[in-house]
Amino acid sequence: IKGAVAVAGCTNARHEQGGRSIETLTLELIKRDIMVIGAGCCSSTHQNLCMSTKDMAKKAGKKLRSVCEKYDVPPIVSYGSCTDVGKILDTVAALAWTIGCDTSQLPVAAAVPEYMEQKAIADIFTALAYGLLTYVSPEPMIGGSPLVKKYLTEDMVDVTGGRMLLQEDPVKAAQEIEEHILAKRKEIGFDA
Repeated sequence: IKGAVAVAGCTNARHEQGGRSIETLTLELIKRDIMVIGAGCCSSTHQNLCMSTKDMAKKAGKKLRSVCEKYDVPPIVSYGSCTDVGKILDTVAALAWTIGCDTSQLPVAAAVPEYMEQKAIADIFTALAYGLLTYVSPEPMIGGSPLVKKYLTEDMVDVTGGRMLLQEDPVKAAQEIEEHILAKRKEIGFDA
């Protein structure tokens, strides 16, 4: 598989999303051979749409599908509620330690495709502090300060390695996430 993305956070009806962005992003990621780890309301969306089943391997890319079939696991796994996001970060830290790299160098990303609650903001900033590319939609209230927006979307990468990706279209977001993951694989010497 190419990498993994934690798809976490809320289900948002404000921007006519109501789970559609979660579903679209998740399907795009697994199609691109990227495993999805769900948490929070995103896990509920995955489960309500029967996406956390082994049968979803049929919708995954060829490489991810073969891993799922070999190990009898679904391409979309749930790590629990929004308060369980710490378990995902523990997994990221353990993986980095095992490989011998910084968390910011791993071929992983975080996604909050239907941000709404303050808890999601805490998760977003924690992922950014860990050095992860973090996709957020709709755009949080950062537009009032061009300096803050530029820092989060561009300059923070020089501090933690993390960067906020703002993109309304979940398909375009999946493409940018895949490009990020491929670059990180190259950085740590994994073949794409």
